Amino acid sequence: MGALLLSFIGKLMFDEDGKNYQRVRYVFQDGTEIDGSFFGQVLVNYLRNKDVRIDKVVLVGERDAAWWVASELVPPLKRSALLGFKALLKDDSSIETLEQFAKIIKKYVDYSLEFEWIDCSTDIIKVQRDILQKVMKHLDYNVDEIVLDITHATRFIPVVALGILLPARYVTVRRIRIFYGHYEFGKEPKPAIELSALEELIQFDEKMAAFHLTGDFSQVACAMLPKQKEQVRKMYFSFELNQPPIQEIKFFAKASSNYFYYPVAKTLEKFVQAEQLHDVFYQKALFHFEKEQYFKAIPLLFEGILTLLAFKMVGKPVDDYKLKEQVKKLIPKVLDKQDAKNFEKLQQLRNCIVHGTRAKVKDISDYLEDENRLKELFRTCSELYERKRAEEFSIGSEKIKKKIDSIRRSIEIIEKDQLDLNEFF
Repeated sequence: MGALLLSFIGKLMFDEDGKNYQRVRYVFQDGTEIDGSFFGQVLVNYLRNKDVRIDKVVLVGERDAAWWVASELVPPLKRSALLGFKALLKDDSSIETLEQFAKIIKKYVDYSLEFEWIDCSTDIIKVQRDILQKVMKHLDYNVDEIVLDITHATRFIPVVALGILLPARYVTVRRIRIFYGHYEFGKEPKPAIELSALEELIQFDEKMAAFHLTGDFSQVACAMLPKQKEQVRKMYFSFELNQPPIQEIKFFAKASSNYFYYPVAKTLEKFVQAEQLHDVFYQKALFHFEKEQYFKAIPLLFEGILTLLAFKMVGKPVDDYKLKEQVKKLIPKVLDKQDAKNFEKLQQLRNCIVHGTRAKVKDISDYLEDENRLKELFRTCSELYERKRAEEFSIGSEKIKKKIDSIRRSIEIIEKDQLDLNEFF
């Protein structure tokens, strides 16, 4: 894997005062000093001194840009082969002349070199697309680092170019480095600045995107609360395993008033308001449903309804798996006909999703094939949850009451055994 260096060529190579592209000394932030008039070449030398493998250099500019500065890429003793182009490029920036100039330079460099000419005289939309296409074609699976030199850039070209490079972070590019040679600085050596803050912002943007798309709030929280990073990770680990530490969630819901922390805080506040585990299941189901993450949303909604009704029927949380299975079998018998039908549909759909099995009932296979129907069932069952949470729950059948009493006594025995065991130790 290697680096792609993208450098932008500006205009006004030749002015009356001779101030443009003067040879100056640049100093990098680590103290390294290098001379040059074209910062792209200065940067190539610097990166190679730091053992960065540069596989390709791409120069981007308008047709009438100061292309002659690219001659600095050629070793000094070999530049005589280019002298004929100095005056020619001043008066003639035709594509043919530029192509011939580039062809000769390529002979004297030991990396892949490409020139990209942008015609900014056309429609602005076409210009932007042209920039995107010409930059994008140089992205390669073997590129894991991109270096941008924006020192001599003109107009909006580097901003548009950066736009197409950002998605490359999700393919093979692990880092984007941006450099600026501050040649306007009043004295030498001129500062050669790496805009490292922009890379940090790109990384933070990726964390915000992960939260927005998947609900993983831990990455944003860790970035904004570095001193509590380990605590955040433990809290999120428990949260993902449906063992929510409510007090910790409450703490982190108010841990920062920063603008970028706001959506995380609002999400955590929803779970703080969850009084019981079934509320947590339900809030998580809604959260993932909004993001169309049905693999998570459907099972969570089912568990939310099951846990809620078990709590209502028994009068306390049912944490034992076997006892909860007993309650699950009774639920269709204590709901009205339509609610029981929807609950059973949701259960069958949940089983198909979790186990990856095909539905034997046509209604369920329809939900798996029609997203709109699946959403409709989710909303119907969400209404069932909210209605049952607000209602007083009563059981008319004496037979079912006896079964519930038996389950309740089993829970009391389990709780007593746990209490005695703790006292013993």
